[in-house]
Amino acid sequence: AIRRQRQMCKETVACYDVEDSKLFIDIPVPYGTLTVSVSDSLTGEMAYYQSYFDESCIVVDMSGTKVGDYVLEISIGETLLLGGFSIE
Repeated sequence: AIRRQRQMCKETVACYDVEDSKLFIDIPVPYGTLTVSVSDSLTGEMAYYQSYFDESCIVVDMSGTKVGDYVLEISIGETLLLGGFSIE
């Protein structure tokens, strides 16, 4: 689940920091290659897409992204994690 909170994400997989316009993704154990994508929930337009290797903490700068509701997808091997958040 994505939560709107100011702290670094210690217990959640991902959180959006409203004040800094950053999406923090905390992977407790690096799993090799993972892909992070953020898309507009209404249009499906991709706002962010990046692959990472053996990362445990990912910070995505969402400043400049238009106001709206977004879907976060984190793909780790055959596992797909989904969440949603809003930029206001």
